[in-house]
Amino acid sequence: MPAVSLSQSQVLLEPPNSNSFHHIGNSITLGSPMTHIEIMARLVGFNAAHHSCTASIHYGGTSPGTHASASVVGDTPNDDGSITRTWTFNLGGPITSFFPELDGTTDGAVDPFVVSQEIRYAAP
Repeated sequence: MPAVSLSQSQVLLEPPNSNSFHHIGNSITLGSPMTHIEIMARLVGFNAAHHSCTASIHYGGTSPGTHASASVVGDTPNDDGSITRTWTFNLGGPITSFFPELDGTTDGAVDPFVVSQEIRYAAP
């Protein structure tokens, strides 16, 4: 049987090879048509002077469909020093499904930030 021997294993820790990320989430099918989408992400170690983090959504038609940027973006500081960033999408008409997209950058690999949680919800 294959196995891992922890006493003979080595770990190499190094900074990320890239100063950016691009994440496309799975398609989300809504229970009924909605016109208001919010994406909330908890950003740990985020410093607006050195980092960026944006969200967008794709909806309608075949992939990638219509691309929409947030109408409103707001940050809420948390007690642990992280922030909760909220992107609000106020759409011109109702949609029945969408998939979220997150993009982030840092100006140096020695000072990364982490997206520790992401929440998505929709309202009529």
